[in-house]
Amino acid sequence: KFWITFGRAGTPMPSNGLEGGGAMTVQEIDRTIEYLKSIQLTQEEAFAKVEGAVDRALNAIEGGEAQAKSLINRQQADIDAVKASADRLAVTGTFPDDVKDLFQAPGTCTEESAAVVGALCESPGQDSDRDGLTDETEKELTRIAATSRETLVVITSRPPDEEGVVTYETVPNESYALRFDQFLAFSNDDPDTKAPAPDLEMAQRLLGNLESDLLLVGVAAEREDEFLGGLDAGMDFLAASLADRLWEVDFDAAATAMGVTVDEATRGAGLFNAYCARCHTGGYSAGQPFEQGAGSGAWGPSLVDGRAELQFPDMPDQIAFVMSGTDNGVKYGINGLGSGRMPGFGQILSTADIELIVRYERSL
Repeated sequence: KFWITFGRAGTPMPSNGLEGGGAMTVQEIDRTIEYLKSIQLTQEEAFAKVEGAVDRALNAIEGGEAQAKSLINRQQADIDAVKASADRLAVTGTFPDDVKDLFQAPGTCTEESAAVVGALCESPGQDSDRDGLTDETEKELTRIAATSRETLVVITSRPPDEEGVVTYETVPNESYALRFDQFLAFSNDDPDTKAPAPDLEMAQRLLGNLESDLLLVGVAAEREDEFLGGLDAGMDFLAASLADRLWEVDFDAAATAMGVTVDEATRGAGLFNAYCARCHTGGYSAGQPFEQGAGSGAWGPSLVDGRAELQFPDMPDQIAFVMSGTDNGVKYGINGLGSGRMPGFGQILSTADIELIVRYERSL
């Protein structure tokens, strides 16, 4: 009820209750909670998902380096795109106005094309296929489209390599793969319906694409330094993340600290990441390269530097706490006062798994 009413700061979840600034009444929230209860997983279904959740969490740890390198590659592609904006604008920047001029200028206009830009055609040109575009206009539109296809390129990803790293390349912009034939009224297929489309309609689409794409290119070129400042800072962050590798877990060291086998320590780390890290590890939800270290604290409190042991001197008390969660206003551990925000895991995880989580938290 708290989450629905007040939302969750730092996440996309907004406050929905009147008390939190939203629009839902108490009764509406209660009905929503009842609906959520009606569709929640059974205990058996929740247990069945544990192994998959642990496997995904451990795979994410293993794949952290590949993810970081992939993000660095994408960041570099974005940097290169911003740096290329001025050159691309120099080649294509006048194209929207050029197209509009063709639609309305004497000798290249038709009544139909001039109407597209809200003008009158005083001296129509030759329109052999009677598609609303003059022969000269169709010739120029074909040239403009071809140049735009090669200049206003798009960034696309290549398949991951054997290490799982994704690289990026620029490829021709196929939204400009248009050719206007002066003897065909339907020279191109509509990209959505795949059916032949009227040339005048596709010419309008070409103009719309140019206006939207060049707006972005123009802004990037005009504010290149500002964009590059942010992108370079992001690149520095990702490079530091790759060097620091805060998502990694030394399973051997964890096993020693936890007093368990390496396999048990590995499972404990996987369980923690799968069920606890979204609240207790800064940056976890954004992906491994953004992690600030296991138990570093986010929505939930930090668990590092022995804080779990300070809060719960006796491990069985912490195990019971993780099983039951918090109740609003109810004391827990040493000077802890519950808010009801932390759920209990006793119905979806085994006692053995909860003990591994607790041992892992106490080792951080």
